Amino acid sequence: MCEVRSGRWDDSEIEFLRSNYHEFSSVWIGEKLNRKPRSVTRKANSIGLYKGYSKHTDDLTGKRFGKWTVLKRSCKKTSSSNTMWLCKCECGNVSSVQRPSLVYGTSTKCTECSRKIRHYKNIPRAYFSSIKKRAKRDDKPFDITIEYADELYTAQGGRCILCGVKIGFYDCKEDGKSRSFNKHTASLDRIDSYGGYVIGNVQWVHKNINVMKNTLENSLFICFCHLVSMHTPMPDKNMSEIIDESHDVRFFTKQSYK
Repeated sequence: MCEVRSGRWDDSEIEFLRSNYHEFSSVWIGEKLNRKPRSVTRKANSIGLYKGYSKHTDDLTGKRFGKWTVLKRSCKKTSSSNTMWLCKCECGNVSSVQRPSLVYGTSTKCTECSRKIRHYKNIPRAYFSSIKKRAKRDDKPFDITIEYADELYTAQGGRCILCGVKIGFYDCKEDGKSRSFNKHTASLDRIDSYGGYVIGNVQWVHKNINVMKNTLENSLFICFCHLVSMHTPMPDKNMSEIIDESHDVRFFTKQSYK
């Protein structure tokens, strides 16, 4: 039995690979060339050959993948030797995208369009979904929509209804994380904590206010706040310095109020 070959591929092997990769398996090609199947697949990918589409589609120019339209091959290179293609999104943004991302559907639109899907105006869809799931877990009524929640947020001027502090949602584009819930300062509170998420029973508050309020109803919570304010002197630092040091007001989406 011949020893399995390794190392540099010669021109005849590459030509054989190009002619047969889309019709035969890597195992079969490996047997013919006396190479390991994994070596065959890696070499094929390095020269722009992938399983799942015809060998006649090497040039992607003019093709559409989701919202992307391929303009031309990009001069950019990747560490994995994948070809890059300059693509234009329906919104007008232009970016270089790896061929596998286009072909296998992992990239169908630009970052800005993806973000619009992740948000409804001011409200991250993932955050709203988490509230809905929590309500279902706790067996609480839930009949509000994300549109209603956004209208309420806008009506409050992007501020906490109880203390007037600016509130918002962490801009996930800064670190690539879409679920940085702990960095949001806006929190959807139930006015009657024993009621559900229904129209007329929700309000936007600062997350710290929501933690302090806990299960208290609005009027009782406000009474206790006044008692604390009258009984306890303010710290030496002014209020804005204390809030700034809590790191709560540093991250807001573009739609949030300055």
